[in-house]
This record gives sequence, structure tokens and C-alpha cells, in this order.
Amino acid sequence: MKRNSECGLVFFLKFPQKGNIKTRLAKAIGNTLTLKLYECFILDMLDKLISLQDNNKCDLHISLIPANQITAMHQWLRQYKELPIPIHPQEGHDLGERMKNAFEKIFQMGYQSSALMGTDFPDLPVSVPLDAVEQLKQKNTQAVIAPTTDGGYYLIGFHRSHFCEAVFNSHEIQWSTNQVFQQTMRIFQQEGVQVKQLQKWWDVDDLDDLKDLMHRNINNEFSDSRTMRLLLKHKKEIFSQWEKKGIRKD
Repeated sequence: MKRNSECGLVFFLKFPQKGNIKTRLAKAIGNTLTLKLYECFILDMLDKLISLQDNNKCDLHISLIPANQITAMHQWLRQYKELPIPIHPQEGHDLGERMKNAFEKIFQMGYQSSALMGTDFPDLPVSVPLDAVEQLKQKNTQAVIAPTTDGGYYLIGFHRSHFCEAVFNSHEIQWSTNQVFQQTMRIFQQEGVQVKQLQKWWDVDDLDDLKDLMHRNINNEFSDSRTMRLLLKHKKEIFSQWEKKGIRKD
């Protein structure tokens, strides 16, 4: 494909298929509602990331798992987006290897920098990925990372000259734990890579995270998003689950 920017932004996601996504959340609200919610997450994030591409800030790519759903993902996207987005298969035996390979593919395509981010942050302001791609264009920026409130990270990026494979070493990183960010930062330090830390944000993995997402966005611009419209439409169903847990609605 033709490159229109020096930065390739990778949207790292699972194909939206009932029963195969966000299993912790699905246990609380069911597979059907979880699927609808995940689809909203994807589309709300795509609106922001496509706006960056439209303004020539980056070229957007999707990195997808499972690899055999690429055709289905193109078909799914065409329901909502006219703009064709390149979709690449995630390759590797674990999360670290899949992320490492996604970066290597982007750099092999000739990009000078790349950032990778996931789907579980639908209310993330577009200013954050914009900050990431703009930082990576600076000569003095080697890498960027954005932590989550639960000890992980939701965005990581590199200038190609300082790509650090070691931070994806699954012998060093305990993926899906609250130690991921700290362990990653320790490896950056050991490898001598200077990394700029971006804004911390919340991810949405379980019912409590969903409650927090709704409450912090009920009166702001994100209240008109696909995600929030779906949450408000099903709020009685979701609130009943909170009440079973003994969590107040207010």
C-alpha cells in the first residue's frame, strides 16, 4: 500500500465474535450484550483513529486475531466505514510475540515510527494517540508508553531506530497482570531506551469498569457515543447485575 505518513498506527483487536471476546464481562452481562458493546468500542475508537489518518497524522492499520477472520473483518467494517483499512493477521504464540511481530511488519513497510493500541478504551480522547504519533516524530523521542490504571498499558510506540524487542519477552513480562507496566519500564531502563510516558487511562475488563465508564461520561461529549447510547439503552439490565453484587447505582 502507499504510505501517506511516516508513522503507522496499529489498532490491535480481536474479531468481534460472540463468546470469544471480553469473557470476564460476558460472565456478568451475557455474550450478546458483550458483543454489541465490543462492536461499539471498536467503532468509537475507529472514529478517532480515522480522523488522525484523514489529517495525515498517521496511516492506520488493523492487526487482527484470529488470522482466519480477515475477510470477515473487511466485510464487518464495510457495514460502517467506506474507507478501506489494511488488515494484517496477528502472528505469534503469545501476546508479546504478536505485538513484536506487528511492529516488525510495520517497520518492514518503511514507516519511521509506529504506535500500537488496543480496543478497551472507548472514551480515550483522540488527543492521546495524536500525542503519541507527534512525539514519535521528534528526533529526541525513542519510545512512548501509556499506562492503564490497573497496572498495564494501552499504547506503546517506537521510532524504528530504537525498536526494543525485549519489552515483549514473555519470560520477563507477566501478561494480563498488574505488573505489566512496571516490568516493561524496567526493561526499557535495562536496555537504555528513553521512553516518554503518556496519559494514564482506564480500560474496561469487567462489570465495575463498565460502571465507572458510564459514570464518568454521563454528562460529557462521549455521552453521545455508540458505547454510551448502548449502555443507557440497557442500563436496567446492567444495573441489576450491580445490585446483585451489592453495588449502589449512584
